[in-house]
Amino acid sequence: MDTETRQACVTSLLALASSPAYQDRIDAGWGLARFAEVAEAQQALVKLVLDNRDTGVTYATAEALLRRFDTLGLRLVATALATANWEQAGWIEQAIRKVLGFTSGDRDAAVERCEPLTHSTNEEIRRGATRLLGELRSINPILTTVRR
Repeated sequence: MDTETRQACVTSLLALASSPAYQDRIDAGWGLARFAEVAEAQQALVKLVLDNRDTGVTYATAEALLRRFDTLGLRLVATALATANWEQAGWIEQAIRKVLGFTSGDRDAAVERCEPLTHSTNEEIRRGATRLLGELRSINPILTTVRR
């Protein structure tokens, strides 16, 4: 997909992200997570994880970011987690456990990607990543990956 088309997708999803309908905001979270490398999407994604109108938006957006299985998704979740209230944090933690609590391989890869974020020069990322890393380390996965 060319840059212009990607930007048009992000622009449309940003409009959904500010919709009063929670279903639209959930769709925006899932869609924008696919475009998280686009700078404009990042701020909106953090805002959606911290949605103060519906915890379904918080949960769905956090899940979508975690399902990227990359450092960027973890960084955005960590950024949100740094300032989340107790209710938002609870739903973010549920998404973490759902996505990264199934196999030890997924959890371990997330720990490996998250650890450097705890040394970020950005205090908010560092604080959120420390909290996220603690949550990841507390997970006892359902399946253990055997390394040969």
